[in-house]
Amino acid sequence: MADTEGHFAAIILADGSSSRMGTCNPLLSLSKQNFIYCIVTAYRDAGISRLFVVTGPQGELVENGYRFLKRMSLLNKNCHRGIFASVIEGIKAIPSDVKAFFLHSSDTPLVRSSTLHHMLTLWEDTSFLLYPVFQSKRGHPSLISSGMISKILKRNRGNSLADLLKGEAAQECFVPDQFILYDVNTSSDFAAFSELYGTRHLPSQGECTELFALAGTPKKIRDHCIVVEKVALRIASELPHFVPCDLQLVLKAALLHDICRKSFRHADVGRLFLSKWGFSQIGELVGSHTDLLGETNSWEAKILYISDKLVKNFSVVPLEKRMREYLDRGRCGEASQKALQRLQKAMEVQEEIEKITGRNLLEIVKGL
Repeated sequence: MADTEGHFAAIILADGSSSRMGTCNPLLSLSKQNFIYCIVTAYRDAGISRLFVVTGPQGELVENGYRFLKRMSLLNKNCHRGIFASVIEGIKAIPSDVKAFFLHSSDTPLVRSSTLHHMLTLWEDTSFLLYPVFQSKRGHPSLISSGMISKILKRNRGNSLADLLKGEAAQECFVPDQFILYDVNTSSDFAAFSELYGTRHLPSQGECTELFALAGTPKKIRDHCIVVEKVALRIASELPHFVPCDLQLVLKAALLHDICRKSFRHADVGRLFLSKWGFSQIGELVGSHTDLLGETNSWEAKILYISDKLVKNFSVVPLEKRMREYLDRGRCGEASQKALQRLQKAMEVQEEIEKITGRNLLEIVKGL
């Protein structure tokens, strides 16, 4: 849902003194992209164009750190009074036609645009608060109805924003986004966060669990996927170092390859589902796992393809045996012919792997 009517906005809090970090948090860099850039880009990708960045003591530094903020930043002269004063500053700038606004701290820089988009699709005019949830924990940002503005502005002194919102009716939406729970406040937080940044295009184990839940994938299919993942690990680990293969990418694709197995044309549905949640690289592999097309397939695609063909339900079955089973049935329909063609393609990949590794493929996956 793109914010084509401009009925949604976001207040981004970049007002702290960053005393615990020792440097300006909003301008901390992750691979040449600072926190503010990551946050603003996520909102724009989600279709939110009305952004209000509240700066504080280091406002000029933040604005100079990212030029386009000069068009949207607000200097909070009362930032010494705490976060609530910054929230008030942002709320006062929100246009009257805005239905709801996100409240987002710059300490949480890598929330996925897919999470923001999902929250917008679930928003109802009757909602007052909407929180994203990952592994049963509420995270950031919250989406707050504009109907709450007058109450926030009239709050009693001494009450925090959390106290004010605590008694309000709230909805929750489950998202496969671990980053809604990450606050970067100290140098140790930043060090741990930096390690995660480089792999953000791959879902964590927890995110995979949430993806399965959102897709409604039955346990027996998930169990099949786990076996395929183990087969893929054996094969990929056996390839020599000069063969270009992203091990983690192929393992995540193997684990999620049948995530939408209940659907017609499940590979295409799975590709679209994973891409919608921000995992397009894995989605492309999942989209080709039933049938390799063309002659220039990546090694990740080949390994996923043959790993899936080697696993029948929960057991490893030689391709030759599966081929004989189809031939013994004596069927000659279009579906059977396509199945035989896929197995033949898998046998060609098997020959390629055995030639490169110098090992029999069944020996490689023995014991699984």
